[in-house]
Amino acid sequence: MSSTILVIIILLIVMLVVISWIAFAQHSRCNKLEKITNNVIVNMLSIQKVISETSKVLNDKKLAVAFSNDDDVGKFFNEIREIQSILDRFVVKSKDGKESV
Repeated sequence: MSSTILVIIILLIVMLVVISWIAFAQHSRCNKLEKITNNVIVNMLSIQKVISETSKVLNDKKLAVAFSNDDDVGKFFNEIREIQSILDRFVVKSKDGKESV
């Protein structure tokens, strides 16, 4: 009887070690994914800031009038404004007025 109890205890210890190792591995993977997610959020916020600031500059009436007088520069400026309008589609305004990418 004592040998069967010893075998059961050994099996339980092995199972405990295996389960502990699995839990540790999953926890470390979760931490890595959290770091990646945080980096993505920071990058998206910086992209949102650049898109918003560029949109404000390109929508300035004085700038549009200044560049529209020259044919070549005006055409290039209009192309840049079209690209900016495409980028503006990626900035979504929420119900509370905050912008997000």
